[in-house]
Amino acid sequence: MAVAKLAAVAGSLIPAVVASSVHSLFGMPASSSSGSSSFFDEAGALPYLTFAPQLVPRLTNINNGPVLSKVEVVPLLFGDFEHRNELDAFYSFITASPWMRVMAQYGVAQSTSVEAITAPVSSSLRGRTIITSEEIESELFTWVLKGILKPTANTYFPVHFASGIRIVDTSTNSSSCTEWCGYHSALDLSTITDESSEVNSLFYAVMPQCSNICGVNSAGKTLWDDHVSTSSHELAEACTNPYAVNPLAANGRLAAWFDVSVGVNSGEGEIADICAT
Repeated sequence: MAVAKLAAVAGSLIPAVVASSVHSLFGMPASSSSGSSSFFDEAGALPYLTFAPQLVPRLTNINNGPVLSKVEVVPLLFGDFEHRNELDAFYSFITASPWMRVMAQYGVAQSTSVEAITAPVSSSLRGRTIITSEEIESELFTWVLKGILKPTANTYFPVHFASGIRIVDTSTNSSSCTEWCGYHSALDLSTITDESSEVNSLFYAVMPQCSNICGVNSAGKTLWDDHVSTSSHELAEACTNPYAVNPLAANGRLAAWFDVSVGVNSGEGEIADICAT
């Protein structure tokens, strides 16, 4: 399957594609050019959004795949995350913003958020500075088993990491903040759910903090500006293509909105690429 490193939701970034043998990660590369973004104002209080006019690609849902029609954002925090209050405010704002109303045409009729959940003291990832993608999925699986996380067909869990924590994608041997800035995916829960259950997956994103290489490219931008730019990117794509797959690929049965003109081997066709150049 393909791993696609995609553009920020409102930033202009050049996508790059690498091969994956484990899971599909549609994310953002660690390189950028000029573009608009979403970030907090100078007072660090209310976030705002700006949009640059772009040509809209031919997004289709040829497999009639699922979307997060009533998405609820449940942020998860690992490490000494520096911006908890700002992150809660950001998701509270963006889920009620014009940006999410754009998603209505793709079947995302409602969006809400709740306060972030901090990793428990017992977490095996606490205190770590290098964490693998497999370890993240194992940790999420454990949280579900313990009842800490209660995924539904519309829950989205963006996993935010403190600055200084590097994530290694073991399927591609690539690292956060050098080859990519974030990705979203789906964790299979079928081994622990009832056959009649409608919830067989946990939808999540991996959100490291990367300095000056992700998101916006503007004078005076901060680490936080980059982080929420990537966060808005992954939120939009997780809602409209939650399984993060190309509908033309062998594993594309559950794919939703995608620009299939990019071809079978590309992951560059998710909704955030509308603003990519």
